[in-house]
Amino acid sequence: MIGRPLAIAFLDMDGVMIDRLYNGRTQWAIGEKYTQLLQQPRYAGRSVFSQAKAEYMAMKRAEAACLSESALERLQSLAQRVEDLGLRLVFVISSSWREFLTKEELIQDVFADQPWIAERILDKTPDDDASYASLKYHGELPKDFKTPSDHCLEEYGFSLKHYRGRQIEYWLRENCAIRDIYSYVILDDLYSSAAEFDRHPGRFVSVNYEKLFSQMNEDAAFDILAVPIPREPLAGIALF
Repeated sequence: MIGRPLAIAFLDMDGVMIDRLYNGRTQWAIGEKYTQLLQQPRYAGRSVFSQAKAEYMAMKRAEAACLSESALERLQSLAQRVEDLGLRLVFVISSSWREFLTKEELIQDVFADQPWIAERILDKTPDDDASYASLKYHGELPKDFKTPSDHCLEEYGFSLKHYRGRQIEYWLRENCAIRDIYSYVILDDLYSSAAEFDRHPGRFVSVNYEKLFSQMNEDAAFDILAVPIPREPLAGIALF
């Protein structure tokens, strides 16, 4: 797989890969897993993390351990189909799960019980502006820390705020020149306004949060990933 061009899925989790908000059985399984994790020294306040962060990471790991089996099978099927084209499917986590966490923490902690996903995580999109503001307020970042939104406004002329479509565009602008990206698709649920992804025409698959990532979604994502992005990015507001 090393050396293959990248097919990137910007991956949401809630409403795409997990139905924890709508399925009592899933909520129960998450609670059980979370309770078990809190008994481990890594998440019990005896680690390098603050207690609040340790509990947050434990909850996200518990949720990740309870992903929908059918949605995961569809994602694995998509990976196989994409790789049959000579590409490698990788994930950039665009879900709110990324907030306050590094790429390494997502791989080593949140998705520790989902190694198939963990080994395919390439990166995460920037956090929302409010997350950086909170970190500055609590002293975890210096007051003069330049956020990705600050850099994006200076470099490309638009701020990120909490808009997922803009965060994805910023990530692409920062990475297209340094990575061999063949194609990309955005997988997100119906709670996200389609207008948010207008900057990415033809690259958005809207997932029904009740059905999660389905065969129909897999087919649509494959069709998108089979089409390469332009080799010469356009100047102006939108990259593609």
